[in-house]
Amino acid sequence: MIHQQKLLGKENWNFKLKEVFLIAVLDFKMKSSTDAHYLQSISLVNTGSGEIFHNGLGFKFLELPKFDKKEDELENELDKWVYMLKHMQSLRKIPEYLDKRIFQKIFNIAEMSRLTPEQRFIHDSDQQKKWEYQCVLDDHFEQGLEKGLEKGKLEISLELAREMKKENFDTLKIVQFTKLSIEVINNL
Repeated sequence: MIHQQKLLGKENWNFKLKEVFLIAVLDFKMKSSTDAHYLQSISLVNTGSGEIFHNGLGFKFLELPKFDKKEDELENELDKWVYMLKHMQSLRKIPEYLDKRIFQKIFNIAEMSRLTPEQRFIHDSDQQKKWEYQCVLDDHFEQGLEKGLEKGKLEISLELAREMKKENFDTLKIVQFTKLSIEVINNL
């Protein structure tokens, strides 16, 4: 939002607008488009002066039917993105030329969109069960870790108290260093 760019506490706001573009992915050719290129960059023009209103404000129209490159003809990242968008419905796996880290999420979304309502319900229910199971495991792990740390501290304190007792330390000093009760120390 443009109003969020104002710095808090500033009375005068000398702002520079960041670039704002509407990007439309179209699965049809625009009738008003005479250009054969698949990506149209449209700027807003002041009709009174004929000048561009703002360089960082405009529209990008991606006309997928105009993109006719084959997989082995892709030259740059834009080509790869457009190819993926155009062929998303027919792609069953991520093509080797795409960076799997970036495109895996897109493919997961596309796979979900192909599910029937019944399949989606089953998937969501299964996912919920997995998340609940993981929460239980995480909770038990944390509880076990806390218990283990407490037990370890107690064992260290007991060992330290035994060693201090062998060296004839005063019982109150042993209590001070180990935080064990006098009764526990006397029973060692």
